Amino acid sequence: LPSRQSHRWADITLHILARRADVSRVVVNASEAYPEIEALAHASGAGKHRRRSWREIHHVKQFLFLTALLTLYLGASAFAIRWMTMPRATQVHDPPGSARFFLRTDDGLSLSAVRREPHASPARGTVVLAHGYGNDRRLLQPLGDVLLDRGFRVVAFDFRAHGESRGDRTTLGLTEVRDAEAALDHAAQLGGPVGYVGFSMGAAAYLLSDREADAA
Repeated sequence: LPSRQSHRWADITLHILARRADVSRVVVNASEAYPEIEALAHASGAGKHRRRSWREIHHVKQFLFLTALLTLYLGASAFAIRWMTMPRATQVHDPPGSARFFLRTDDGLSLSAVRREPHASPARGTVVLAHGYGNDRRLLQPLGDVLLDRGFRVVAFDFRAHGESRGDRTTLGLTEVRDAEAALDHAAQLGGPVGYVGFSMGAAAYLLSDREADAA
């Protein structure tokens, strides 16, 4: 009869063999399941590829939309700038007693202007009236009537590309500086104090100029 020790070693051997059999079954089961795992992995990869493709399409749509929006904005801006700077030529009818003449700017433009003398002479001074964007020299005519009654001479003119003055573009005050300077130089030549009243663009042109009136 085998000894107890022999039985014990036999039990240990059988236990080890059983463990190895379990491990083998696990390996076999994993091998059998591999095609299913591979199929799942392939399906997951395909799903990621589809999501990536949809994201790329979405980004392209966003880019095209922003490009169209930017093009529309630039086109509208260009149209607005062109419309705002186009000439505002009109025929001007001056009040009775106005002496019409032309101012010459330092860049060679001819500006239509009028000079009105006060009822009592000599004049106490000369006031230059400068209109705003889109207007002409008639804009401040009511103020000119008041100044005439107070004994001041009045000089009113049309900015370039306005009224009856020459010019193919208005710049909202940038180049109109030359127009304001020409009017102020003319007023200074008449003698006496010089005043300046500007509305909107007319005020901007004076502030950008290097001329100073006695009162503005």
